[in-house]
Amino acid sequence: MNGGIDVSTERFRPYELKGYNPMFQIGPQWFCSSKDSRRNNSCIITRSLSDEPLRNFTPHGIDQENSLKRCYDALRHKPPEGCFWVATYDLSLTRFFKTPVSIPGKFPAVRVNCFTHEDYAINYDPQNNSKMGFESHWFLYLLYLNFEHHIPIELLLGDSSNFAEAPSDSLQPTSKKLLGGIADSVGNTSKIVKDTSGYCLVSTSYQDRVWRETSLGFTYSIKYPNRQKIPSAVFTNIHQRL
Repeated sequence: MNGGIDVSTERFRPYELKGYNPMFQIGPQWFCSSKDSRRNNSCIITRSLSDEPLRNFTPHGIDQENSLKRCYDALRHKPPEGCFWVATYDLSLTRFFKTPVSIPGKFPAVRVNCFTHEDYAINYDPQNNSKMGFESHWFLYLLYLNFEHHIPIELLLGDSSNFAEAPSDSLQPTSKKLLGGIADSVGNTSKIVKDTSGYCLVSTSYQDRVWRETSLGFTYSIKYPNRQKIPSAVFTNIHQRL
């Protein structure tokens, strides 16, 4: 064992989270659910990720150039544990639970400012130090989709609409599409994450309610985090063991 990670087995085994049922595996993907079924998480394994798939990628336009740069930056910030956990379904609020939940078929908690989104992430699973994901986590997820799920980099950083659902103006329940262990990576909501300057949106292009290209690699900085009500779901990660 090395820091809770079994490196002697052929298949990487993630670290356990507190208060969860035993984790299980479906294909290459690890999952775990809380004993009350209100929290469901997927593991993004980063140990074997490298820049190899990026070397032959030729970006077209400033957006793809920025996405490529962020992929390289993310590889320089891989978690030492070799993986991190994320909420499988967008966080939702219900009448019965004051804390956010990750349950399929609920409506995601959206259209609040950045600080409220961050509070949702922190309150999702404080026992396991949950928090809003960083931009680097999102791009490690994209590289994981390429490495483990064999989705070409050209589709991840370019036009992703041919394998992911196009955005919709209407709010839809979670769990509509599972991509690399995470539901609704591209859909009617984008994902809000933290970056070096504050907060930004990733996944689906959104700017002044004008949808451009459906791209998992798109990023858009948020200028007014305390005023703008963001039509996105928070990308929640649980990667630090307490």
